[in-house]
Amino acid sequence: MAKSFIKKRRNDLAYAVLFYIYFIARYLPRKTGLAIFGLIGRFFFLFPTKDKQRTIKHLSLIFSEKWSADKIMHTAGEVYSNIGKNLFDALYLTRCSNEEFDAIVRYDSLSGFQNAYKQGKGLIAITSHLGCYEMNIHILARNGFRCMTIGQKLFDKRVDRLIVEIRQREDVKYVYRDKGSREVVRFLKGGGALGVLLDQDTYGDGVFAHFLGIPAYTLSGPIRIAMRYGIPVIAGYSARQKDDTHYIHLSDPIELENTGDFNRDLTVNVEKVNDFHSKGILEYPEQWVWMHRRWRKKPDDKKYKDVPNIEDYQ
Repeated sequence: MAKSFIKKRRNDLAYAVLFYIYFIARYLPRKTGLAIFGLIGRFFFLFPTKDKQRTIKHLSLIFSEKWSADKIMHTAGEVYSNIGKNLFDALYLTRCSNEEFDAIVRYDSLSGFQNAYKQGKGLIAITSHLGCYEMNIHILARNGFRCMTIGQKLFDKRVDRLIVEIRQREDVKYVYRDKGSREVVRFLKGGGALGVLLDQDTYGDGVFAHFLGIPAYTLSGPIRIAMRYGIPVIAGYSARQKDDTHYIHLSDPIELENTGDFNRDLTVNVEKVNDFHSKGILEYPEQWVWMHRRWRKKPDDKKYKDVPNIEDYQ
C-alpha cells in the first residue's frame, strides 16, 4: 500500500512538472525560453543523482584518455543545459511559423530521401537522442513525406498523453512499440516513412554492434524489416549550433549487406547505422543523453550468448 501511494505521488509530481513545462514553453519567446530552460538543466545538474553519476561515468568511459577530469565535468554540465534547451525547442518549434522554423532549422539535401521515397517501397529513417531529436521526423513531414514514429508507452497515462500530443501531429502518426509491428509494416508497404530511435539499450530483439567503439545491445527490428522487404534506410541526427539554430545531418541511403548469412548481415547493417550516429556524438558530445544505460547488457553475459555479436564476424 505504501509503495503504491508513493508511486502515485511520484507520478502526480512528474505529470505536474511536465504539464507546467509544456504550458510555459508554449508562451515564452524563444530567446527567453532557451535561457530559462538551459538554466533549469544546469540546476538539475547540481544534484548528486544517479543520472548525473552515470553521465560522468559514460563520458569518462569514452573520453578519459583524451580529456581531463575538468573537461569531462564541464561537458556533463553542458549535457544537462542542452537537454533543457532542446526540451524547450521541441515544444517551441511545433508552434512557430514555417518561415521562423526554416530560419532556425537547416539540414542536408533531402534528395537521398526523396529518391528513396519515390521508389514506393517505404522508407526507414533512423535517428538518435542527439540534439533536438524530437523535431527530426517533423522535418520529413513538413517536406511532404507521410510519416510514422514509434514510442514506448509511458508509466502514467497523463504523462503518456502529453508526450503523444508533442510527437503526433496531423502529418505524423504515432504508434506504441509493443503493439504496432503489423501496422508499421502496412504503413511501410504503403510507401510511408518510418522514423525510429535506435541508440538506446531497451527491450526487444537486437544484436551487439559497436557504439562509440564498445559493443552495445542495439534494437534490430527496423533493419530486419528493411532487409526482409527491400526498404531503403537512411540515418540522420540533429545538432544545436553555437547560434542556437539546429542542423540536421543526413546519410546517403545505407547499402545493406546481403550475403545470405542473415545474422551476420543484420549485425553488420546495424553496425553501419551505429557508426554514423557514433560519429555525430563524437562531434557533439555535449548534446547526447549520456545518462542512459547504453552498455547495460554485456555480450559475455550467459543470458545473451545467442545474440549475434559483431565481433564474431570480424
